[in-house]
Amino acid sequence: MRCKVCNREIYIAHICPHCKEFYCMEHRDPKSHSCQVYGQMGILTPPTSARKIVAKEVQETPPHPTIIQNFQKNLFTCTFTTVLIEEILRLISYLRYSPYIESNIYIVLLSQIITPYIASSIFFLTICAILFATKRLSEKVRPVNEFKALIAHALPILVYVTVIVVYAFSIINWLLIIAP
Repeated sequence: MRCKVCNREIYIAHICPHCKEFYCMEHRDPKSHSCQVYGQMGILTPPTSARKIVAKEVQETPPHPTIIQNFQKNLFTCTFTTVLIEEILRLISYLRYSPYIESNIYIVLLSQIITPYIASSIFFLTICAILFATKRLSEKVRPVNEFKALIAHALPILVYVTVIVVYAFSIINWLLIIAP
């Protein structure tokens, strides 16, 4: 390829956005190669600088959430609501019966070391910390390749579904304990 002005062989060609011809580094500016189309348009600044400004504006606008991101947000809300419902049912049961009646096996195991009142609070706060940490990490991660993108989207969903399944059984057990 050769520059249209100096006829020098060029390896990296610059195409004028106005006349669509190839130019070298020295003649890439429309003013330097006396672009006829550029002169007829009466443009004061080259469009490349305008494109850079537009590109910066586009980069500054936040990206629209995708379907998967919306699904993750809705699943997070559902998971957190499930955790809160389970904790409310636990407190109702503790007030009505004894703190030693526990439907969640993890708290039963934790209660072997510390009292059930503290064990349930520690477990609740740990689950909340895991949920919020997973949410924050999924929002911050900008995956580079497809595998990392898949992991970045699948991991939070897996954590949320796991918590929902564990807590759904616990909620059902609490309702059976409170019901009679």
